[in-house]
Amino acid sequence: MTVIAPAPSMRVEPHVDGAHSFLVTRRERSSGRYERLGVLTEVSDGWDFRYFRDVFQNERTIALPGIPLTDSVIHSEHLFPLFAQRVVSPRRPDRPRILAMLGLDESATAFEILAHNGGRRLGDTIELIQLPRTQQGGGESMQFLVHGMRYRSEAEQSAVDALAVGDELLLVPEPDNPVDTGALLVVTTGGAALGWVPAPLLPLLAAGAEMTASVAHVNSSQAPPHQRLLVELRGDLAVPEVFSSPSWRLVD
Repeated sequence: MTVIAPAPSMRVEPHVDGAHSFLVTRRERSSGRYERLGVLTEVSDGWDFRYFRDVFQNERTIALPGIPLTDSVIHSEHLFPLFAQRVVSPRRPDRPRILAMLGLDESATAFEILAHNGGRRLGDTIELIQLPRTQQGGGESMQFLVHGMRYRSEAEQSAVDALAVGDELLLVPEPDNPVDTGALLVVTTGGAALGWVPAPLLPLLAAGAEMTASVAHVNSSQAPPHQRLLVELRGDLAVPEVFSSPSWRLVD
């Protein structure tokens, strides 16, 4: 059952609960750029979804299928169908192989699967990115799938095959990027450019902040380009400052 109602006060707001929340983005067909739409959070009694306030107020916004455009939290006892269909079904005979490709076993939860596959489907425009999680020793960590790998050269794409979990990666500003002057390239220590940090995440990366990037998981060349490389960031990510800004305010 899905209901639209104010969130109970005991629920942790999604912007401080990255361990259970995804940033939901959609690729705009006109520009090819991914834009943020809202936040999906797993809570004790189901799932909550909130649109960003400026997204709700934009008269040109097209609501997500099955998730009406509203200025209130939308709660569901079960994962919304739009996102549930992006989780590998237990009935699929190839489920073990697909999960293994994602670095998961058959005990993986829906949240874990979405965190590893980004909710991406071939030819689709939706992507989920797990929000930063607070670390015990301070700072935050987050993971993302590298964007735009299919646009890189054959040599650059093959460089992914030589990577191993834990390998250091570099985030290099690309001010001459014709689409986004704030773009960040993901580059190996050997200088191979692999793709880009997803555009919706750029505001979360504090300018001049101390952070490191490394390989979290590598899929084989048989995997779709958008699922080849999972990167982990650790450091001081500007999460509280971003979500308290007017442009990133969620509906109540």
